[in-house]
Amino acid sequence: MGFAAWLAGLIFIPRAKSKADRAKTIINDVADQLTLTQSVKEHNTSRMAHFKRLNTKIYEAKGPDVTPDFIYWKQLTQPVLVKEFGPIDHIDFSPKEPHHFAVTCSVRVQIYNPITKLVTKNLSRFRENAYGAVFRSDGTLIVAGGEEKNIKIFDVSTKSMLRLFKGHSAPVHRVAFVNREPQIVSFSDDKSVKVWDIPTENTLHTFEGHNDYIRAGQVSPDVPNIVLSGSYDSIIKMWDTRTAKEVMTMDHKSPVESLLFMPNGGMFLSSGGTDIKVSESRIWDVLAGGKLRGALAQHHKTVTCLKLGSGGKRLLSGSLDRHVKIYDVSTFKVVHTLDFPNAILSLGIAPDDSTVVAGLSDGVIAVQRRSEETTSEKRPKKVAFNYKFHDILSNVDEIVPDLQNEKEAKYDYYFRKFEYAKALKAALMPYVVNKHPERTVAVLRELQKRKGLPKVLKYKDSNLPNWLTTIKQLVRFFISHITDQRFTRFLVSIADEFIDIIADRVDALPSDIVYYAVVMLNSVILIPVFLLRPWSVFNLVIASYFCRWITHLIGVKWELRNGEILEPQEPCIIVSNHQSSLDILGMFQIWSTMGRCTVIAKKELFWAWPFGMAAWLAGLVFIPRVKTKAEQAKAVINEAVEKTKLWIFPEGTRRNTGEIHPFKKGAFHSAISAQLPVIPVVFSNYYFLDRPNKKFDQGKHLN
Repeated sequence: MGFAAWLAGLIFIPRAKSKADRAKTIINDVADQLTLTQSVKEHNTSRMAHFKRLNTKIYEAKGPDVTPDFIYWKQLTQPVLVKEFGPIDHIDFSPKEPHHFAVTCSVRVQIYNPITKLVTKNLSRFRENAYGAVFRSDGTLIVAGGEEKNIKIFDVSTKSMLRLFKGHSAPVHRVAFVNREPQIVSFSDDKSVKVWDIPTENTLHTFEGHNDYIRAGQVSPDVPNIVLSGSYDSIIKMWDTRTAKEVMTMDHKSPVESLLFMPNGGMFLSSGGTDIKVSESRIWDVLAGGKLRGALAQHHKTVTCLKLGSGGKRLLSGSLDRHVKIYDVSTFKVVHTLDFPNAILSLGIAPDDSTVVAGLSDGVIAVQRRSEETTSEKRPKKVAFNYKFHDILSNVDEIVPDLQNEKEAKYDYYFRKFEYAKALKAALMPYVVNKHPERTVAVLRELQKRKGLPKVLKYKDSNLPNWLTTIKQLVRFFISHITDQRFTRFLVSIADEFIDIIADRVDALPSDIVYYAVVMLNSVILIPVFLLRPWSVFNLVIASYFCRWITHLIGVKWELRNGEILEPQEPCIIVSNHQSSLDILGMFQIWSTMGRCTVIAKKELFWAWPFGMAAWLAGLVFIPRVKTKAEQAKAVINEAVEKTKLWIFPEGTRRNTGEIHPFKKGAFHSAISAQLPVIPVVFSNYYFLDRPNKKFDQGKHLN
């Protein structure tokens, strides 16, 4: 009991002490207790004076992991762009310092200085396009093919042509020197591979076996008698010059764009082609009889070129998707990505990784140099001869730093005042929504935690305009960001509560908000269904049945006349007027009659997610507006052969004047080119559409 009393703060005084000593002890102990109590009060007061602000950083997009590879490749400077006269066919670096690089473009081969980015040599002995110029291992010679069906060898120092090899009957796109042998190998569009003797300019071997153009080839770095060729017939063949026969055949499953031997020669990689929009680089084991060891599918479009860097420890792949992926060859996992402004046709990297060069489809060379590390030299410390003793007080007063008032966000200010409606309004400002959506999500989450959403979204007749504005802003925010993986889990929960709150007041909402919200919601639901059978036109039939209930929700009725014209399952082109996005519902009403049919749409519609993603998976054909008539006609023909019917809006953009506007000629040129019949479908005027008030009246529509 005494120990508990002592802990509780009782003051114990020995009886032997004098009255003065007892009084002094009591005063000191009471003073200590008062000081402690006062400090606790001040601490609590200071904590109460500061409002806990919203933590928006937890929703921000995470940056890349800082790995040694990330630091290493981030040292490359911003690319310097050099304009050439046409698409860059090939890039190759000299193995000798200072590692000049040869760029094959148009009717010349130009040698660049990697430091100055200027042309040092220009090999222009070509009347037609040159292809695939590469250096010899000593950096003194360059060999190049061309449209002239010949192979030429040049002296790098004098720019003179030393040898001319004739024998192919079609352009030669790839050539290579044979290691440790005075020979070269050429790969031609005449479907043959030839081995040439440099001193005599004679053909030593001719290999034939491909059924299409040969656009890729390599010579083994370890065994000079092994030659590898890849063709647009999707076949890779290995040839042995000792037996003059084919020793191995592999199927890449798509046209081969590039081949690359690993440094030991026991494994090689092939790239090219697309398979449902996913391009692959395949890994083959030569020692195991050409067994496929794996496939890399990190690009979204065709992989056009492969290179080795970091002494063979890193693999670089360039693609038409404008990215260069860097892999660790020990695990074949991506360790870094380089981005470029246009599709990549060719790629080169210096042996010491000091320079990376990408050749782009628009004739631009993008040169990236590794920045030199600047180390500051430490000055030698001067030693003083005389030392002075400074008396430093050991007992000093502790100074409490002044609290600096940081700028408070508007929504934090309103939260502190418990003004939830104003906090939400501040978070839905266009600048916040567009630039920092994580802040808007943080505010919505805080309102959900405080159970403030019902109070904010409560319907009041006196506050109808502000209520409608808030509802519109929230719906737009949900549509734009609910597919963002950072916010999906939170926004689905918030949207669910949002729907429950406004469910009783749907009749007060503008019809266009209901329409767009339901269409986007259906898109989110249908995307997983479409992934089971992507890019199939039967997905559109599923979507048409699933979305018909929207028509009943908004009170619009549809009537189809002469529908029997659309019933035959034969290729045709359907042309229609375009008044509003409501046309989609009209199309869904007659899709079961049309059967196999898809729609030609502008490419910008793809980015209206999640609707754009669902439409893409359903098989819609997106065509850029900048395409030529010939390209559009080709796309239409290809889709018509596969999907039977094509729906086109020849007016282009939507027209709401109630009149038929001039048709663009592309649809009819496409029909003539494809020899397909044209069936017109006309939507009657939307007399029930109240555009100023964004509402639909009860109406009936003919098509």
